[in-house]
Amino acid sequence: MLIYEHSRTKELVNRLVALGNTIRLITISCAILSFGALLSLLVRVISPELWWAGGLFGVLVGYGLGFYAASLVTVTLEWMAQLLVAQGEILAALKKK
Repeated sequence: MLIYEHSRTKELVNRLVALGNTIRLITISCAILSFGALLSLLVRVISPELWWAGGLFGVLVGYGLGFYAASLVTVTLEWMAQLLVAQGEILAALKKK
C-alpha cells in the first residue's frame, strides 16, 4: 500500500529543482562551447582572418539554443515535481476517507 509522506515528497521536489538548476547550467555551457567552436572552425575554413566573428556568432547561437533546451528540461522536471505532489495529495485525500 502506498503511504504519502509530505516530508519525503518535499525532499524529492527539492532534489528535482536542484537537478534542474544543475542541468540548466551544463546544457547552456555545452551549447555555447560547442556552437562557438564549430562555427569558429567553419568560418576559419572560409575566411581565416574572421574566425573570431564566427566564434562570436556561434556563442550567441549556442546561448539561444542552449537556453531553449534548458527551458524544455526545466519544464519537464517541474511537471514531474507537480505530478508527484498531486499524486501525494490524492493519496492523502483517499486515506482520510
